[in-house]
Amino acid sequence: MTGRRSEIAKFTLLAGAAFFVLVPFWVMISISLKDLRQFLDNILYPTSPFQWRNYVEGWEAVSPYIINTLVVAAVVTVVSLTLSSLTAYVFARYEFPGKTLLFYALIVLLMIPGILNLIPQYVLALRLGLVGTAWALILFYVASRQVLEVYILRTFFAGLPKELFEAAQMDGASDIRQYWSIALPLSKSILGTLAIMTVVFVWNDYIWPLVAADNFKTVSIGLAYLTKQHSTSWGPLMAGYAIASLPLILLFSITMRYFVEGIATGAIKA
Repeated sequence: MTGRRSEIAKFTLLAGAAFFVLVPFWVMISISLKDLRQFLDNILYPTSPFQWRNYVEGWEAVSPYIINTLVVAAVVTVVSLTLSSLTAYVFARYEFPGKTLLFYALIVLLMIPGILNLIPQYVLALRLGLVGTAWALILFYVASRQVLEVYILRTFFAGLPKELFEAAQMDGASDIRQYWSIALPLSKSILGTLAIMTVVFVWNDYIWPLVAADNFKTVSIGLAYLTKQHSTSWGPLMAGYAIASLPLILLFSITMRYFVEGIATGAIKA
């Protein structure tokens, strides 16, 4: 009986949390299908006739920002995971002078709030001539993701059975072959988890694109700009918000299995 009550309590708690998470999304969809008169009458549920043209206007408004963000997120994710996985593999598999000290230095960097790096990053981007370009986003996003990704991947790689690599080495596999054929295939779950985290980080970041790349607007900046333009056109505005949320929903739908596997294996317990 106690176990059943516990399950009911868990279900009730999760259902309540889901309700409060989904209600704002439902209201956004409802408003996106209304004109101004319908919006003033009621916002909680859609009313006929549905204003599908709001989505046409919303797409025209947000599509450049979505494309910009998709390009940046894709490049950052691929480059960042490539570099961090190679670095983490070296930390996990090889011994070299200063290895422990260097790894502890990475851990210390995790304790520094990212906002403290804002001014030094901007000065560096300005001196490199990157301000106002997509490279200001790509290069600094890749750099900022390295510490966390190296820390997590190093822990994961260190937990892989050494016998697999020793057997591959006896068969004549090179270091790169061991990394490519053993470490990476066994790391699909954690790599998928980190890919999701990186895309969400890029998608939601507001401060750095605002400071360093205002001429190359990402979704977060574009939506803020759109809000100023359509402060009274609630239908197109909410339609733009709904369209901007679709890539992340699609990403989670496709990669959720890897995300759950990454959590289940304890890969992101840090």
